[in-house]
Amino acid sequence: MNTLSIEHLRAAWAEKFAVQCKTLKRSDIVTAFGISAATASTAIAYLLRHNPGFLRYDNAAKAYAWTGRPAKLPAPEWMNLFMEASA
Repeated sequence: MNTLSIEHLRAAWAEKFAVQCKTLKRSDIVTAFGISAATASTAIAYLLRHNPGFLRYDNAAKAYAWTGRPAKLPAPEWMNLFMEASA
């Protein structure tokens, strides 16, 4: 069985969230996982490292905007249920 790190799972969730909501804020990850802002920043950095160009930072909105690029990070099937619950 392939095991994904918690950092990967958070980044995969953030990727799905950005596609669904068209934007992503660090506070979205903090709220979803109950983690610190610094840890949420690590998840965003992981996402940007593994899917460059997926998000762009919008200074006016103080949020990341989805660029329309496809999601690339593999995620387990149960994450779809988690996404529905947090929408």
